[in-house]
Amino acid sequence: MKKKAVVIGATGNLGREICKELRKLNFDIDKNWISKKRPNVLSKNAFKKLPKKIHTAIYVAGINKVCPFNEISSEDFKKVMDINLTGAINFFKSAFHGLKNAKGSNCIVISSIMVTHPYPHRVPYAISKSALETLMKCLCIEWGKYKISTHSIRLGHLSGLMKTTKTNPKLLKNVKSITPLKKLMSTKETAKYIAFLSDGACESVSGGVTEMDSGYTSNRWPF
Repeated sequence: MKKKAVVIGATGNLGREICKELRKLNFDIDKNWISKKRPNVLSKNAFKKLPKKIHTAIYVAGINKVCPFNEISSEDFKKVMDINLTGAINFFKSAFHGLKNAKGSNCIVISSIMVTHPYPHRVPYAISKSALETLMKCLCIEWGKYKISTHSIRLGHLSGLMKTTKTNPKLLKNVKSITPLKKLMSTKETAKYIAFLSDGACESVSGGVTEMDSGYTSNRWPF
């Protein structure tokens, strides 16, 4: 019998790769979220039709708004927080019974190096990702007795950027030059790791944060 996966944000660059890797492990992807008519994560009934059993619940959806803190509008701030955080909260809350029924499941969120190494003009994004990590730590404590594990993937610079982030070749070139592995993260590498976790890679791992940035944030050497 196939395991069931729900991937919110499945149509983005990373989301598509995650679905591809999950299928290789014989997961059945919830079609509701890979459809062009997928629900809006902020709508009241967005998560009403989740599967009765969910072996992995993954929240990839997210947007960014690059703007000086003192200039960002309350509407833009709220939009980032709503999609990055409120949508995730509503999703996992709705997915609880499906995760519990699986008797061995995973919750996975995509965080960011902005939590610990913030760049200018990204306040709402960094706050939302920090809150996601805290959410996973809290659910680790509350839901562990139901055999539900939680994971935060703290991503660095991907070779394929978010739809809401403009490419800055100079920035990416400089990042790559001071990254120990001399490469950006690929969506495929990230997706393979997420699929690995989803398939019960280690049932004793929960509540933690995995840094995936090719060593970028570990480098303090000034030369």
